[in-house]
Amino acid sequence: MAKGKPKTMRFENDIEKIIENVKGNNFSDKFHNLVRDYKETIPSRTKTLKTLESKITQKRNELNTLTNKIWEIQNVEHKIHSISQDVDSLNKTVSKLINKK
Repeated sequence: MAKGKPKTMRFENDIEKIIENVKGNNFSDKFHNLVRDYKETIPSRTKTLKTLESKITQKRNELNTLTNKIWEIQNVEHKIHSISQDVDSLNKTVSKLINKK
């Protein structure tokens, strides 16, 4: 590897540990490998991100569809309950009328 202009950098301990875990002969090699890996994987990570965003949008649409269906079912359930109460009331009224005779 060609040597460039010397640089001095300060790293927090957690960043230094990350760099130390990268393959390389020394800290400088490890740092260069980390930066190169980051640069080379940008297209792959961008593609993955777009795929995930698309799946999230699809799942949100599915959730909205299901939410609407649940609302419709609840609305029907409410109507059925109301009709059931009306039928019960009508039965009571008819029973009273029959018993009056």
